[in-house]
Amino acid sequence: MLTIHCDTIELSDSETEIECSQATFLPSSQRSQVFEISDDEPPTAPLTSSPSAQLLNLSDDDDDMSISSPQKALPRGSVDKDSDLPNANELLNDILPRTRSYPSSRTVYSSKRSYRQTSTCADSDEASSPPKKTRVNTLDVVKQQTKRRGKTVEEKAREKELKDYERDKKKAERARQKQLKDDEKSAQKRAQKAQKELDKAQKQRDKEDKALHRTVNQLLLNKKEALQYMTLILSKSFRKSYPDFARLLHAKLDGHKAGIRDDGPDLLPGYDTVRWQRLVFKEYDTSVRAFKAVKPSYQKYEKFALIRLSIVQLRNLVQKNGLVDLVQDFRQAHGLGRKDHMYIMISGMGKFRTRNAAEWKKLEGALTSLQFQEDVYLACVENEQEAVDRLYNYSGDLGIREDKLISRSYLPFCPDTKVKVGKDPKDTWTKMLSQIHRVTDSGAEGIVEQYPTMRSLLMAYEKNPSDGERLLTESKVNYRIDGQKTIEGRGHDKLGLALSRRVHTILCGTDHLALVVKDK
Repeated sequence: MLTIHCDTIELSDSETEIECSQATFLPSSQRSQVFEISDDEPPTAPLTSSPSAQLLNLSDDDDDMSISSPQKALPRGSVDKDSDLPNANELLNDILPRTRSYPSSRTVYSSKRSYRQTSTCADSDEASSPPKKTRVNTLDVVKQQTKRRGKTVEEKAREKELKDYERDKKKAERARQKQLKDDEKSAQKRAQKAQKELDKAQKQRDKEDKALHRTVNQLLLNKKEALQYMTLILSKSFRKSYPDFARLLHAKLDGHKAGIRDDGPDLLPGYDTVRWQRLVFKEYDTSVRAFKAVKPSYQKYEKFALIRLSIVQLRNLVQKNGLVDLVQDFRQAHGLGRKDHMYIMISGMGKFRTRNAAEWKKLEGALTSLQFQEDVYLACVENEQEAVDRLYNYSGDLGIREDKLISRSYLPFCPDTKVKVGKDPKDTWTKMLSQIHRVTDSGAEGIVEQYPTMRSLLMAYEKNPSDGERLLTESKVNYRIDGQKTIEGRGHDKLGLALSRRVHTILCGTDHLALVVKDK
């Protein structure tokens, strides 16, 4: 009995194994059937063509030989001459022709397939090579096995669990994506709403700023309206020296919403003093030639102070020559400079002048000298009501002072000033000079006749800086403002010192609040 299993042929009564390659056997479709061949019976056709294993059993009483895979591959068509065993190809040629095979109709033999025949002896001393590896798709094998035997309950449950997990995962992902989109849309809507609110608030602020700009740029020239921004600070000594003064002052200023404080410091003991504070809610910007609102507003001390003396105190100061020292100490105590305004209010001077004419002349001389030396101003009052009226006027003047200077000052601080362009540079220069307060067209023509260009006039000011204010005093003025010819010999045909100073102040002055209107 001869038994063949896949690619192994076993021969009884022999320990020698002959291994043949796949090329020596039939295709796989014909090797999967197990059948027996005897010497007396003819071979039968295989029952099936699909099994993966094929066994050929050959029985004999004397021989038992096994043919297995070779341990060492020989070249195709070669024969091991040293081996005592018969050639495998010859043996198979003797055996297999007696076996009738019926290949499957689905079997396709490729003409490009190469077969290799190898054989070796088991007791050969040569090193054996590993068998050829067959590529197998594990997934297909598992599927085929699963398909044949069916799925168990656990596998079905596991598969269902996986499907449910994947479905829930996709559902959760879709929900997450939807939530992200909804959140993004909500965020966009909130951002748009916030932007709209910001734009609306910005428009409202712009509207308020424009209204405030118009308000602060309205010149304040009414003294009564300006009093609401002023605060009078009286020293504590006023309560003892003039008890009725504070009551009369409140009655005069409370109706105009002016502030009054009678708790000021006594920086000069024994003397009554007055200081002023102004509420600053706007400031003038020279770069844009307009007022700008100040937020928050604040109180600012004015460079203005007053000291009140009785006629008795004045006589004692003149006799001791302490009047100048008093003024200097007062300025130093209140932080005032020489150019800052200081008033001396004298009470009862009219009656004293009528009764003591000789002594009055002495006091008048001392006061006149003080005015020139210390640049102070005098105010004489006879009673408390007159003193209150003076403080009322001073407060109103301080309230409108800045706006009044802006309204009457020249370039670049007068926003309403407009100069028309002339026919030529000389005509334009003439029109510029005629914009100065009290300078007529004839006066401007006299200046241009002497100095044809602005540069020539500025160069003249640089050459004579000490005499700059008197430089244009002798400039000719041929006609008056009404068109009549000026009278010669009396000074009416000349520009004069006052206008010469004014032109110099405008072109060379450094004080941006310098008054360039009519002089007193």
